[in-house]
Amino acid sequence: MHIGRRFKELRKQRNVTLSEAVGNECSVAALSKFENELSEISSETFIHLVNRLHIDWREFQSDKEPAPFLPRYQQAVDQESPYQLLSLQYELVATHKGNPENNIAYCIVQLTLMRDYPATTTPNHLVKKQAVDYLIRVDHWNQEGFIMATLLVGLVPLSVVDLLIQHVLYQIESADTPQSKLDLANTFIADAALRESREGNIENAKKILLLSRQNTIPDLLVATHLKYVDCLIRQQAGDPHASGQLTQLRHFMNMINAGKIAKRWEKAAPGDPTF
Repeated sequence: MHIGRRFKELRKQRNVTLSEAVGNECSVAALSKFENELSEISSETFIHLVNRLHIDWREFQSDKEPAPFLPRYQQAVDQESPYQLLSLQYELVATHKGNPENNIAYCIVQLTLMRDYPATTTPNHLVKKQAVDYLIRVDHWNQEGFIMATLLVGLVPLSVVDLLIQHVLYQIESADTPQSKLDLANTFIADAALRESREGNIENAKKILLLSRQNTIPDLLVATHLKYVDCLIRQQAGDPHASGQLTQLRHFMNMINAGKIAKRWEKAAPGDPTF
């Protein structure tokens, strides 16, 4: 269910009018458009509105029994919805009272908010430290581990990224590593190379990109990611052919409805690397 439509239901259940709901947070017209799926409001405004009406974040879950974490998380990421991420975050806080930072799902949501929607959350250095400690401690990463490592690329110093690279290589050192795991590792490698290039370390970026590998046919999006980052690095290094190739890749990404993902790859600066 659309978050705005669900908010409208919860507001009406409380017999609260639009003007009563908005207070000084936004205009009545803005909230009405949000509730009717005509436009969005800022995540910060949405948080204030939810708090004004004393709505429990769990009210935004579509099912009584929540679905597994990863599909819900992926849906929020694909739809670029900070509201769904915030709903997941509050649910996880309620479930893991006391020390939610130790919960992997909570760390993933918090890191995603810090990286992609910094206005919605305060930088949490404890979460970053807990995530790095977990990845270093665990011998064999699952999908959540690779997601967490990739999120950390733009949020920690390069020295920590270098450490994570070594652990990613350890995860895929076996000759029979399945392609699905290589795809996860290659996604991390592409982002790590891009981070190095953004810092001006072009040669290091090239070396990191060479660490990618595949056993069979890679995932189309992952293969495009690697090619796209390669072009971005070559463009930064002054390759005259890179710009034209980037244009072609952008057209291709739009063709497969992945233009928004390409824009994220092109973001000019990583997140706050304080750690």
